[in-house]
Amino acid sequence: RLRWWDRAGRRLDSVADPGAYTQIALSPDEKYVSVGRDGNTWLLELSSGVFSRFTLHPAGGGDAVWSPDSRQLLFTSNRSGKANLFVKSIGGRVAESLFQEEANQWATDWSPDGRQAIYISNQGRFVYGLDLRSAERQPQLLFESNFNTDEYNVSPDGHWVAYGSTESGRWEVHLATFPDFAKIRQVSVAGGSQPLWRRDGQELFYLHPDGRLMSVEVELGADFAETSAPQTLFPTGIDVNPLWNQYAVTAEGQRFLTVVPEEREQIELIINWPELLRRTPQP
Repeated sequence: RLRWWDRAGRRLDSVADPGAYTQIALSPDEKYVSVGRDGNTWLLELSSGVFSRFTLHPAGGGDAVWSPDSRQLLFTSNRSGKANLFVKSIGGRVAESLFQEEANQWATDWSPDGRQAIYISNQGRFVYGLDLRSAERQPQLLFESNFNTDEYNVSPDGHWVAYGSTESGRWEVHLATFPDFAKIRQVSVAGGSQPLWRRDGQELFYLHPDGRLMSVEVELGADFAETSAPQTLFPTGIDVNPLWNQYAVTAEGQRFLTVVPEEREQIELIINWPELLRRTPQP
């Protein structure tokens, strides 16, 4: 189920019917949510509750990332035989292939200035930037890691990027200068993944492995970053997958949309009940 919460962990409205939802992303204008479902990307219009399928090709598509102006989605699809990048306008019918290569490409972010598509390959060992304004569209290798990484999210000022990495032996959230990755520091404690920024860049959120939503205050400079100790906001109930975005945050950092397991009533099943009756003293 898709459910809204406030910053104190108070349950707000649910949106849409329960479903097999995976990844979600809130559009920058906060009018739509892209939702991974059944191997496709769907759009949920928050004002009307209308769910519409966005990826129309039989091969589907996922890992959707919003453009800064909320008019397009960057996503990954294997319609060409490999997982490659495509872009499509909201309300459009045809998706444009950005470029083709043999290695699988997984969309992870769109730079705040609208210039670069950020994607990973080889389980996040390689991170690339693709200049969308260049006619050649030649990818540039930004970062090479010896460990799995994912969920790159560029800061609103464009000078830093938050991401998850396994270099410590488990998933932790790191900050790095962008696009050079010259300085890197870990900001999470005891595990973390799926970092998202508040719109002003002064707070970073992430999920602890047990599903708690965490907050880190951030002070950013061109080549330095000061961060506070992580603080727990509230337990979300999310079954955390470090490779997916399973929550979204509004611009001011006061409301959160999460993908949480549907609550169901429990029943007790008693087996061999005739024997239980036989052994129960009768009045």
